[in-house]
Amino acid sequence: MKKLLVFISATLVTIMLAGCEQSANESIISPSPTTTIAPTESPNPTATTVSGTDVRIDDKASFILKIRDLEEKTLSVMGVAEKKAIKENAPTFEELIPELLKYNTENAIKRWEDMYNNDPGWIMEPRGLIYAHKHSMYEPSFRLNQVTNGKIIIFFKTYGNPTYSRAEQVKYTLVKTNIDDWRIDSLEATPLDNTFSLVEVKEIMAYEIESAEYVKEDDIYYYFKATNQKQSNQDYVFHKKDGYLDLAP
Repeated sequence: MKKLLVFISATLVTIMLAGCEQSANESIISPSPTTTIAPTESPNPTATTVSGTDVRIDDKASFILKIRDLEEKTLSVMGVAEKKAIKENAPTFEELIPELLKYNTENAIKRWEDMYNNDPGWIMEPRGLIYAHKHSMYEPSFRLNQVTNGKIIIFFKTYGNPTYSRAEQVKYTLVKTNIDDWRIDSLEATPLDNTFSLVEVKEIMAYEIESAEYVKEDDIYYYFKATNQKQSNQDYVFHKKDGYLDLAP
């Protein structure tokens, strides 16, 4: 499993972009404060379909893979922003649009245009650009809501790390363009405070550290100790308010 700490570097970008080639089989610009839109869930969920399609909105697993695939393929296209950031020859944003429109609507690419033209260095911090990555999304929070006209709304929570240290509520709208083709239409990311319970944090730690023992808590942190051989005796903390995992101070 990947080590928890992911540092800001071009190497990280290369790893994440390389993963895009197989993301479908394995499985955003800096967020601005918005009104939190909480997921809704029926007490007795049943399979339903989106108007005009045959898509079951209770099919969580396939949509988790789908949003990851769309994010990562978009990031792959935007990877040339690294060249722009370091003043090397790079295509104009207009040249990237045809590829971006394979995974996004015209509405969704506006934020990428702003990043590319005004702050291309953001590509060096991909954890701040995409949200559904395996080490960002808290999968049990993933919810799907039905919308008319072939649209689906996706909700999920994310947790942070020392590189990008903020828990957020994420809302994606996907548009169905044909039988198997979905595109990102919109994104909202809302900072969350004190959103993870101890039970949820233990699940996150088990995933990230493989084997971590809960030790204690105080007003700021939950404390854990790694118990696997590779990270034996390494201490970790999970920040309660901001929702991120870090090495113990």
